[in-house]
Amino acid sequence: LFALIEFEKYGSGYMSHMVHCSNYLGKRLREKGYDIADIHGQISATHQIFIRCGKKEMDTIYDNAYKCEVTLNKKHKELFYGYGIRLGTQEIARYDWNDEALDKIAEIVFMLSDTKIKIGEIQQLIEKLPEKKIHYAFNSQEIKRFQQLMLLKGQKFC
Repeated sequence: LFALIEFEKYGSGYMSHMVHCSNYLGKRLREKGYDIADIHGQISATHQIFIRCGKKEMDTIYDNAYKCEVTLNKKHKELFYGYGIRLGTQEIARYDWNDEALDKIAEIVFMLSDTKIKIGEIQQLIEKLPEKKIHYAFNSQEIKRFQQLMLLKGQKFC
């Protein structure tokens, strides 16, 4: 119930920012030479970005991401014409990270393609990302108020 109420209040802004993040990041990755899937010119209407690539590049990106604790998925699907990488922007959007942070993420993904990975450089870029603080959510005072209301309702039924 709480999640639905929260989504009613913040969902529109969150979803709008999520789609922005997907399209902005997708464009930045395309500028770096990646084959980014799109439909009629639109990279995404959701939280997902798809990088189409060969199996070797997919495995390199995925293995390097694992080494650097970067979350992404590798896929073998028709959508990718074989192989690819799926990136999700839902968490990035929930933190309300700006385009400057997305530029850093694009650079991190680009560096993950290098077979001679520089883990230290990637970790430095990761450390420069903004704080992971949830933005599209009720504050702690509102959460406590909701919890108190739920406790009161629960007592009436006991």
